[in-house]
Amino acid sequence: MSNNEDDSRITQRYQPQVTQRFETPATDVDPLDIKPNTAGSFSCNEFVGNHFRVLEGPLGGATGEGEVYRCLDEEQQRIVAVKVYRNHSRPKESIIKSLHGLCHPSLIRLLDHGNWNGRFYEVMEFCEGGVASEHLPIPETDLIVFLKPIINGLQYCHQQGIIHRDIKPNNLFFRDLSRQVLIIGDFGISSYLETDEQAVRVTHTAANLTLDYAAPELLDGHAVGPKTDFYALGITLLHLLSGKSPFAGLSNNDILVAHLRGRISFPENISERFATLIKGLTLFDVQARWGHEEISRWLQGETLDLPVNQIPSERHSTAAQLESSPSKPPYPGYSNARTPMELGLMLNEFDATKQLFRGDIRRWIFDYFDPALAERIEVIEETLANKPELGLLKLQYILNPRSPFTIESASEKLTFINLQDLAQAIQQNNLELNTIIEKKFWDHHLDAWIEGTQQAGERTDELLSRLAEIRSRMSPSGHKGIALLALLYVLDPSLPLQLTPKLSIKDPAELGPLFLKHSRQIHQAVKQCIYNHCFEEWLRAGKTGDWHRHVAFIEDTRLRYLDEKEVGAYAVLWHFQPDIPFPFKGQAIKDPKQLATLIDMDADSWGQGEALLNRGWIRAWLVSAEWVRNLSALDSLLLDTNMTTPTKLEALLKQLNPDLAPPEIQIQPRTLTFGNIEAGAPRSRTFMIENHSRGHLAGSIRFKDYGFGITVSPIKFEGNTSEINVTVDAINLEPGGYKTALILESNGGEAELPIIFYVKDEEDNDPWWQKVFDLISPRQ
Repeated sequence: MSNNEDDSRITQRYQPQVTQRFETPATDVDPLDIKPNTAGSFSCNEFVGNHFRVLEGPLGGATGEGEVYRCLDEEQQRIVAVKVYRNHSRPKESIIKSLHGLCHPSLIRLLDHGNWNGRFYEVMEFCEGGVASEHLPIPETDLIVFLKPIINGLQYCHQQGIIHRDIKPNNLFFRDLSRQVLIIGDFGISSYLETDEQAVRVTHTAANLTLDYAAPELLDGHAVGPKTDFYALGITLLHLLSGKSPFAGLSNNDILVAHLRGRISFPENISERFATLIKGLTLFDVQARWGHEEISRWLQGETLDLPVNQIPSERHSTAAQLESSPSKPPYPGYSNARTPMELGLMLNEFDATKQLFRGDIRRWIFDYFDPALAERIEVIEETLANKPELGLLKLQYILNPRSPFTIESASEKLTFINLQDLAQAIQQNNLELNTIIEKKFWDHHLDAWIEGTQQAGERTDELLSRLAEIRSRMSPSGHKGIALLALLYVLDPSLPLQLTPKLSIKDPAELGPLFLKHSRQIHQAVKQCIYNHCFEEWLRAGKTGDWHRHVAFIEDTRLRYLDEKEVGAYAVLWHFQPDIPFPFKGQAIKDPKQLATLIDMDADSWGQGEALLNRGWIRAWLVSAEWVRNLSALDSLLLDTNMTTPTKLEALLKQLNPDLAPPEIQIQPRTLTFGNIEAGAPRSRTFMIENHSRGHLAGSIRFKDYGFGITVSPIKFEGNTSEINVTVDAINLEPGGYKTALILESNGGEAELPIIFYVKDEEDNDPWWQKVFDLISPRQ
């Protein structure tokens, strides 16, 4: 596919947007008579907000970011411009707050903002003169007049910590119909600076820029600052002066190269003085680039010299020579390419795959440019012959290390300049886009871009290793969505964990304080984070503190409480904030002894204690908050299948509060006497086991010496009262008196129950009771 064919599918993020035209109808025209423009979301006489009535729009048509309408503010009785953003889009909240405080004659004022039917809107002053791009070309003499208020407005923004980042003809407006004053508008994608550091952050929204006016630092992921706006101003001046962009007709790749290599064309009719101004504003070196001070001196007629040798440095290139040289022949397989970078830009214009794996490209690189780069290409030939698409992609990135990462869906083609852009796109939760990104991750396309362009700088090898680690423990079919989540946090480990749209944390220890303020909301958020793997992947990516132990705990919690997610949520909270109380009957329990005392308070509390034990609540608290040291002993008790829940609870309460009195076993009667037993005529007796203290009595029964002819049912007992049946059968027993005993072993101590009976001898004439009495008190 040729470059021209590819241009038609370039993402809207890089397409010049139609400017919102703020026009006022003639004074003798009733606004109500204006016909509605049905191309937008709002028609004439509809309301945005409670009192902004649409008079016309969308002005200039709908754009990728939103729509602008001319409205009547019925409260203030004034004409305003209302920008309504797309459903998925809204400016940063910090920017909105800061823009409300901006007041400068060279800036469009933000009057109000809000949400209407799920869409965010801004209310701005209405500029009657329209947009600068609709009054081109503008002669140098007029531009010089307009320039001073523009740079003063920019300086004011920069002093307030705002970088516009989208200066272009479409964002410059004439305040009145006379078009004597040109001012700055549309701060929708501005960056907010940390004023205490007097430094700037790396842009996180470069994907929203307009490519023609983008400074090199916006394109290769470096820091943006005030000079970024002045670079855009330089390109804008060229556009205003000539009536068209200096990059008109070029493909996106050509525009990227032009910015990054300092190849900006100038119109023939530009004066030498004005050319010097624009060259100063578009210097590649940010430190040398002109700003407010230099432009002010230039406006005063002072002659300023441009620095020598301002050829852009190869900040992310390979060691290959990227400049064309007459002594080096073009690539034989495609003669339009004279350098490795140019070849990287043109791989889709010839059968590059065939020539790659045939060795043609490697030999040309080796012979005329860089043997080290040729070795990297040889690795591609040897390892990716069965994956030609990936091989060609890797070749593109190493030949042209400034290549963007491209995602092409059914509706659009998105181009990402840096990792921050990609991470931000993932956070938009666009299902179609994220599905494609995740597939490119599994197909190693993302790795190829990161490695070839050295996107993460010194962190590149570490980042690639962490992507490989994600693939090693996940699979495309078994971890749909989870891998993308892990990828997001690895791409930008500084991201907070977003619990809710309004709540995020930067440290797990912040869960506790949030929980105490918004318990129900945090419960739901923590449950979701645990059971969709979000929490552990965030911790893995951050690798801070004792993250290995935390991740292992969360994995165990998720599996252990798969059917009790509320318990799992509390377990995680207790793990990171052990002093969070245990909720029991409306009370906040702060230690195990207090919990044991309350459970033992009455039958209702005991029943609730059993339920909490069965569902895992008590174990989760004791383990997560580290109240118990011997975990194996605890689990041995809780997993004992021979014990009932009340018995387990009694044993546990005694461990939690050793001061609790044990159960007390009592037996009635104290002796079981069966009298004379004849063969074939078994005799039964019962006795009662009672608990005369607190708690839950439980135990088992055994014979002290022997039990021939005796059966006991049941042999286990528990509860406050148990009835035990004892039967004696004389079959197979020799005549004579028998005395034995039952030993009752329980958690309330041990007791002994004597058993006495006589098996009659037919020739013995002594009464049976005498024999029994003799067993009890032998005759002298």
